[in-house]
Amino acid sequence: MNFPYHLNQYESKINSLSKQAKSILEFCVSHRECEKFHERINEEENLEKDTIQILREAILAGYYNSIYTYSWKYEEELKLWELINSKCREEDKVYFVLANIQSLKKPADELKDLYFKAFDQYLDYVFSLEDKSKEQLYNNPNTRYEFLKYEFRARITQWDDFEDNWNEGKSYWQKKFANDEKANQIINELLNERREQNNK
Repeated sequence: MNFPYHLNQYESKINSLSKQAKSILEFCVSHRECEKFHERINEEENLEKDTIQILREAILAGYYNSIYTYSWKYEEELKLWELINSKCREEDKVYFVLANIQSLKKPADELKDLYFKAFDQYLDYVFSLEDKSKEQLYNNPNTRYEFLKYEFRARITQWDDFEDNWNEGKSYWQKKFANDEKANQIINELLNERREQNNK
């Protein structure tokens, strides 16, 4: 089987994949139509973690949508990812993919439910947000402070060398929220919470 460049990693481990993952991988290599993908995914009752990863890599190739792989229409691709999402276990949901695809047509603050579910699932998704999306979340009062908590935890509180990490990043927070009393209160609460944890 001739693997496209972005799936080369599977060439050496195809025989170690589960029956479902191997079948989906072979399907991704030999088919291009979104409608066919929809039909194939519909055959599965549930999708395994490895299968979902293969679908992400085969369809997205590290991008937000299929523009560099299959070049599907927006509406078709969105429906496919909604189908994939419906067949995932909760911990494997593709919230971040769904949000990113829709961010081409909607601002990030309108997609907050998907983005925040994705951050709850895997906090490092915060680092994958584009600056434009971050600013949209910060500029809306309805998402500003909730997103602040996610970004603060991602950038500061997850590290073991917490105090050094905080001191290095302090100017970022001071500059960004210099005139926002509520934001500074949240930051101080998060700092105190982490320092209490460290002192236990």
